[in-house]
Formats: sequence, C-alpha cells, structure tokens
Amino acid sequence: MSKEIILKTDASYKEGIGCAISYNVEIEWDGDFIQYKNSKFTHGVKDSTHGELVGAVYGILKTFETVKNASEYTVKIGTDCEYVVDSLSERYPEQPKMVKAALNILDKFKGWSINWIPRVKNGEADALARSELMKHE
Repeated sequence: MSKEIILKTDASYKEGIGCAISYNVEIEWDGDFIQYKNSKFTHGVKDSTHGELVGAVYGILKTFETVKNASEYTVKIGTDCEYVVDSLSERYPEQPKMVKAALNILDKFKGWSINWIPRVKNGEADALARSELMKHE
C-alpha cells in the first residue's frame, strides 16, 4: 500500500503589509489523489525568507493534522526557498524552536525528504500566497 504526501509551500511578502503563506498538499493512496490547498495571512514576519520558513512549518503542521496514522505516509516537501531546505535538512542545537517543532512532527511520518524546486514548478503554492497577500494590500 503506497501512501505518499507531496507538500509544496510558498510565501509572498511585502514590506509594511506582512506575509501570506500557502501550502498545497497532494495525498496519494494507492493511486487515488486528494488535494488540499490553503493560504493564510500572518503578521510579525520580518522578511520574505522568514515568511518562507513559517509557510513550510505551517504546511507541515497542517499536513500532520490532515492525515490519520502519519506513520503510514512518506512526505516529500518541495519549496523554491533554499533557506527552508537548508533549515530543515540538518539538525543542530541552535535551530529556532519552530524548526525543531517541524522536525519533530516530520519524525512521526514513515519517512520524509525536502528538495528545492524551481519557482515555475511551485506555481500553485506561489499563486495562492500572492492572492492572499493582494487581499491585504
């Protein structure tokens, strides 16, 4: 029984307005696909790189909340932000609490990986984040 989750995250940030984060989740279960898309506006994000990390952590949390029996799924995370890939790829004592929390959640899955993807292959998550930000401009 193949159970795989593909999670793509993105953020759109504008100085003086804030940050919109998004996630796009596809869950495959024996050839059937279920797709969830969501976006959220968040205050208190200081720059776009921080927004990208917040978006990824939010997507990981929502993915975990969406599935029952996380230990049966593998998760493939795709993001167009190298900082997010670097932040989640290694564990070290000085990591921010939100990164440690995300890694603890990911450990509950059967397995997981994170990869950088070109922005053009992350279009759906990017469009969600931009649309959410435009609502607040």
